[in-house]
Amino acid sequence: EAAAQISSDADRDSRVLLAQSQAQVAAISAKSKLEAARIYAKAYGANRALYTLLRSLDSLSSVVTGNVRLVLRTDAAPFQALVQAPGTTPSPNASAGRKKAP
Repeated sequence: EAAAQISSDADRDSRVLLAQSQAQVAAISAKSKLEAARIYAKAYGANRALYTLLRSLDSLSSVVTGNVRLVLRTDAAPFQALVQAPGTTPSPNASAGRKKAP
């Protein structure tokens, strides 16, 4: 009986600690996301072109990983960062001079 009581108490205590830990994780995660949003907003306000370029490169690094091959238009977001200078916009006729593959 004593062993069953000890085991029951330990199970209860572990569930309580686990719930508290999960609540702390959620609070820390929410706080970090809020701080990241503030940092992104500050960076965007400071230099929009640089911010856009860096975010595009971040997107590329998360999309193109490992042994991945992509065949995409480079004049579409976020891939235009590969072919245009920061702070410039692609011309509307950028792809007009290119020959289409048969």
